[in-house]
Amino acid sequence: MTVSTVGSRQSHNGNAVTVAFALPYLVLDEDDVDVYLSDVLQTLTTHYTVSGVGDAGGVTITFVTAPPTGTGNVVLVRNTLKHQTTDLVENDDMPSELMETTFDKLMLISQEVVDSVERAVRLSDSFGSTFDITFTPEASKLVGVNAANNALTMYALSDLSSSVVTSFANQLLDDSTAGEMLTTLGVTSFMQTVLDDANAAAALTTLGIELASQAEAEAGTDNTKYMTPLRVAEAISQLASAPGSLVITADDAIPARTLECDGSSLSTTTYAALFAKIGYMYGGSGANFNIPDYRGEFLRGFDNTAGTDPDAGSRTDRGDGTTGDAVGTKQTDELKAHDHDYTDYWVGTGSFGYYGTGQGATNHTTHNNPTGNETRPTNVNVMICIRY
Repeated sequence: MTVSTVGSRQSHNGNAVTVAFALPYLVLDEDDVDVYLSDVLQTLTTHYTVSGVGDAGGVTITFVTAPPTGTGNVVLVRNTLKHQTTDLVENDDMPSELMETTFDKLMLISQEVVDSVERAVRLSDSFGSTFDITFTPEASKLVGVNAANNALTMYALSDLSSSVVTSFANQLLDDSTAGEMLTTLGVTSFMQTVLDDANAAAALTTLGIELASQAEAEAGTDNTKYMTPLRVAEAISQLASAPGSLVITADDAIPARTLECDGSSLSTTTYAALFAKIGYMYGGSGANFNIPDYRGEFLRGFDNTAGTDPDAGSRTDRGDGTTGDAVGTKQTDELKAHDHDYTDYWVGTGSFGYYGTGQGATNHTTHNNPTGNETRPTNVNVMICIRY
């Protein structure tokens, strides 16, 4: 057959799904394909199989396992075996198919040689002078073009011109370790220790910079540690309203880190900070404690021996058995004892203006009967919450 295509390699992108990849060039034997996955040469049968050998349209390489996702990580290269297996018998018939296959093989090898040459370092076509590209490798030296511009030669670093590499750069290149290079650059041993740290946290430790804990941020006594914006915000929030303090809002939305004072039973571990503050003051036991229930209640300042609450001693249980003049104890509604002045008129057998006696005397008294369900001042509803 004719060889009408020019080329011998093809790259593909893996996607972790596709297993079959095309090499659209004539291949005469399944061993004539080099398959690379992420620059690693794969093994026929172990990693892939080849189908379509001898087809002018090329072959298909099928992987046992789909190549991972990558750009150009699958590379297929035709690499025809460089041997001659055709043995023509003198005066025998001319086997045209065999001869054409032999010519095809030579053409394929020629294409592969061209591909290798084009990928190699070589003199440009426009360079007309004679040039010797052979050289003998020497350890720790560089390959370069000689001064006559007609051959390659080996150069030691010390042989390089200062116009190419300065003496300072030469000294850097002569250093055997990164530490020596840093010293040459004037980096102090302390900064070298910082640069050697694996991450920012380790570098901060080397620099003696520590992050303040939440407790240290709230205490505000240590001026040797730093705080993140989040830690500052948390400290401000905590200090502005400690657990157990009340938050009154003008709407029915419960603010962050608060609970409505509705007498709920809470876990002593989930709300440990609040429990540490109020304990079982408002009821509860064991693993649960209660918060106060202020719904529909008027709050009154703790008398604390001031004498402004004359009935402080009779205040009732707040929830843990505590009564009397203590925070959380309660009082029912009450009207203070008082007098009303009035004139009593009698109608009877006696003189007007005097109490009369006798049959048929009647007592007339005027009463103001209340019409509401409670005695209260003017008021506005608010939401009362407790910080946890």
